Amino acid sequence: MIFINRRPSRLGRREKMTKRNAEQGFTPPQFSLSLDIPKTDFGEFNDSLTDNHQSAKTGAGFTLVEMLISIALFLIISIGLVALASNLLTASGKQSGLVVDSDQARKLAFNIMNELRNAQTSSTGAYALATADNQTLMFYSNIDADSVIERVRYFTQNGKLYKNVLKPVGNPLVYNPANETVLVVQDNVANGGSPLFYYYDGAYDGVNGSAISQPVSVTMVKFVKLDLKIYNKAGVQNTNFYTITASGSVRNLKTNLADPGLPDYFYQLSLNVSPVGAGSVSVSPSGPNYPEHTLANLTAYANLGYGFSSWSGNVTNPNTASTTIMMDNNESVTANLQALPQTLTGSISNKTGSQGARRWTLRVDNPNSYAVNSASLYSFDLSQTAGPTCTPTLTAPAAFPASIGNISAGGYRTIQVTINFNGCNSSTRFTANFSFAGNNGANWGSASVLNQAQ
Repeated sequence: MIFINRRPSRLGRREKMTKRNAEQGFTPPQFSLSLDIPKTDFGEFNDSLTDNHQSAKTGAGFTLVEMLISIALFLIISIGLVALASNLLTASGKQSGLVVDSDQARKLAFNIMNELRNAQTSSTGAYALATADNQTLMFYSNIDADSVIERVRYFTQNGKLYKNVLKPVGNPLVYNPANETVLVVQDNVANGGSPLFYYYDGAYDGVNGSAISQPVSVTMVKFVKLDLKIYNKAGVQNTNFYTITASGSVRNLKTNLADPGLPDYFYQLSLNVSPVGAGSVSVSPSGPNYPEHTLANLTAYANLGYGFSSWSGNVTNPNTASTTIMMDNNESVTANLQALPQTLTGSISNKTGSQGARRWTLRVDNPNSYAVNSASLYSFDLSQTAGPTCTPTLTAPAAFPASIGNISAGGYRTIQVTINFNGCNSSTRFTANFSFAGNNGANWGSASVLNQAQ
């Protein structure tokens, strides 16, 4: 930077020196200094500076102070933007870390349940489950598909979940604790005093039932739940920890489920009949809750006067009365039944015997052009319509349906019922109601015979 000052006092001395040199005949060398000072963004240089060193602003320029303030603001904004970008990148990284951590924890839970489902008697004959505590689960399972059964122990200690594996060695085989391998399978465990494992007995159906209270007898355990709480390393606000849950039945211990070795996701099966009261549905194995992949067997039964029509729902074959359904989701099925026309007729053809053992002969006619096979009497009852009240008792047949036999086309068959009319007056009258069917219910009929004396 070049400062050009004009000081009057110094110029006076210079004039005196020049005059003296001229009087003495001395001519100093002549020098020419030309300064071309361009305008800059800071404005033109002034040809003088005041004593307090303030520069006057010319044109549209800025003072030095203004420039310093501008630079400072620019730096502050730049630093803020850099910090914001850094925080966004950090938050994204933390969220990614949370996803990775939770995925690994789910895989761990699945592996624990898979090993447990395959628990079995040890290589030395010990029971499949060895320990069933709140924080410790120890069992025997062939986890590496070799020729021996390993002892596997999961437990928590100092905020870590450990997996210890012990292989039997020697001849005869022995489980030597000194050979146990130790592996940390999960850090940042947040269970603290909360149970890591819950145990259930054979009454538990996958939905209903309470956990067994500690201390737990291992011989009672048929089902185990894992409740693994993990501190959130990603630091997401308002989230201290997340929970991974898994459950599993022990293949060789669970007895109240259809197939204890299948994955233990339970689904519910709802059974219905349409129209209501027209029949029923049987299912095997019994439900309503089933482990995933269970194959349930269904059979629709139509009441007398109805026949099977179809199934509604995800059954294997909707057009047969007996079918199956795979329980991979909650399912609802309906057996659709239809009313059948009456194709048989009935009447009372004879009455014999004493009052205490009166035998009525019922006749069933087949007016069809085809035979009705395996006909049976399905019901019989009396309703009093007149006379002093009494209560007759049916003594035969002992149970329904009662066989009538095959009825040829255009033919008929008879069957006798025995009734005890003791205590009934001779003036008492009844309506006799009875039903019958053949050809597996495809042909049926009913009769109501009025004003019958004993």
